[in-house]
Amino acid sequence: MNNDSNKNTGVGKPNDKGGKNIEPKKKKGGHYWRTLGSLVGFSLIGSGIGYFGNIVGLWTGFTVFFSGWWTLLLIIPCLAGVLDRGPGSLFIFGLAGGVIALILQQGPLLLVPVALIYIGLRMIFHNKPFGFRRILDAEDGKSYFIPVWRSFALKRNIKTDENFHGAEVIAWFSPINLDLSDAVIDDDAVIYVKAMFAPVTIKINRDINLLTKKTGGVGKLFVEAKNYADIQNMPVLRINAGCIFNSVTIIN
Repeated sequence: MNNDSNKNTGVGKPNDKGGKNIEPKKKKGGHYWRTLGSLVGFSLIGSGIGYFGNIVGLWTGFTVFFSGWWTLLLIIPCLAGVLDRGPGSLFIFGLAGGVIALILQQGPLLLVPVALIYIGLRMIFHNKPFGFRRILDAEDGKSYFIPVWRSFALKRNIKTDENFHGAEVIAWFSPINLDLSDAVIDDDAVIYVKAMFAPVTIKINRDINLLTKKTGGVGKLFVEAKNYADIQNMPVLRINAGCIFNSVTIIN
């Protein structure tokens, strides 16, 4: 996979101030309430759709007061904590307790659909066609491929010391830590990041031109790395960060 210099990566340059692209440091740990708000919002939307189906006759019998509905008062806040701070936090015990209580209320048969959904998502995200993204070069029409790293249920720690030409990082329901401090970056590269419902942390080498851009979302982009945009004869690493419902943090 070759990535010639001066390629159009499709990522616009951010506004630079004084040759640097550093955002003020933000207080960490402040994303929990935003994550919780997002989960509550999705729950309200789902409830609205359920009652709408009852009214128009798409289905019948939907209610939010199902057997064990009260377990959601524990599951949702603890799920927000796990998404925000990772499965190693104490929230995991509350989430597990809430899920077990719900299963006891609904019966063991609830494990069947949950297992099927989990297995299906694992098969999709680990299938080879989903493991790479095709990038089309705008100058000569040639294409190349970059790896796609996703997380679903378990935290992923990714470290590479090989030649790096770019990647796509998508954190669904567990954090991703990408360590590029030892990666070989001989040419311009781009990283497409989507922090969906979990944070993404990217560690980079200081000897590289770093340009970052937030592309949307309610989350935050934290650039805590010492980075420059004017190192001569050094490649440019562009990070295109979609902070959908969580944060992207870049460090050295």
